[in-house]
Amino acid sequence: MVHQLTKAIYQVLINDPTVTGMLTTFHGVPAVFTFAPYPEGAQRPLIITEGSIRDVARETKTTIGQSIMRDIRCYTDETGDQALVEELGEAVKELFHRHESTLAKYMTDYTVVRCWADGPRVSNVHSPDEYVYGRIVGLTVWLTRDQSTMTWPLD
Repeated sequence: MVHQLTKAIYQVLINDPTVTGMLTTFHGVPAVFTFAPYPEGAQRPLIITEGSIRDVARETKTTIGQSIMRDIRCYTDETGDQALVEELGEAVKELFHRHESTLAKYMTDYTVVRCWADGPRVSNVHSPDEYVYGRIVGLTVWLTRDQSTMTWPLD
């Protein structure tokens, strides 16, 4: 379930012209990464979404489901103006919040019951070598699967 969600989030992000218009590219594709640290040579602005923060069973009599929390982290270079990172965070939030059908286009075997987005909240990075502006959009996605279509044992 989670691997499909990762792929779906990635596809939604790279196929939205508003979001990709604010990102750099890496090897010819929008700078959206499903792992961290991001590759050396990748430039900001970029997005990282990796793994689940929380994954809770959410089942009914006829469905198996999970409520999955995931962060989408947006980063830009420190320029003295945080407008770009704020705009990117808001665009990501708008793309997902209560837009279950957008995410469902890229999911197979699962129903996207709910998709909520919160934030963006501040996540600036301060280190001796750099200062990076960051915003985090939190997703909570409730996925279900009809038990009658499943084979046992589950993969």
